[in-house]
Amino acid sequence: MSRLQKFYENRFRLIAAKLGKVPENFSDEHFANARELSEREKLSVNRALAIVNADLRRMTNETKDFPKKFLCDAGLGGLARWLRSAGYESAWNLQLNDAAVIREAKRLGATLITSDTLMMERGVLRDGLQPAVCVPSSLTCEEQLAVVFREMDLELREPRCMSCGGELRRVPKEIMAPRIPPRTALWLDEYFLCANCDQLFWHGTHWQRIERNLQNIAKKICGVSLPVN
Repeated sequence: MSRLQKFYENRFRLIAAKLGKVPENFSDEHFANARELSEREKLSVNRALAIVNADLRRMTNETKDFPKKFLCDAGLGGLARWLRSAGYESAWNLQLNDAAVIREAKRLGATLITSDTLMMERGVLRDGLQPAVCVPSSLTCEEQLAVVFREMDLELREPRCMSCGGELRRVPKEIMAPRIPPRTALWLDEYFLCANCDQLFWHGTHWQRIERNLQNIAKKICGVSLPVN
């Protein structure tokens, strides 16, 4: 059994204890659910386990009161940017070690997102004293985002600055004219300025691709369900 699978086995046993179920039976049942989901939806086993775990945590209200702002650990800079594009405050600092990132999440009042299963076994995270979500490092950024959305029961919001996470505010085209590329100005009239870093944004072809991906993620979350026992 891989370290990640061992992590999910422990998570299922903890949830079983809270529900008054037999831990061994409960864990075996949900590993079987993950295998069935993997085969039915053509998903990796790791992704299927993440979905099963996410649904269990949501159904047992483990994540109900988690803050809807996030701190991603050092390996999840790409996920932080995707969360911002989906409309959520998301910080990321490459320099923080495990202890420091937990302290920083607490200081920010944020939900910690990590791919480090060993860090998730620290008592402060394992016992829910610091809200945290674990996403497998083997998943793509989009798949990791889908896991977070599913586990936290999130919905798409207005996008934030993907560079820093600041609020985007609509600004008149004529005021921003000196900063707009001439070819872009010919076909776009709507522009946004980050209130934090002052970066200028517009919904060009790059953003349209991001938006399509976000909509597809939202649809997939609704379309993938646990096997019925």
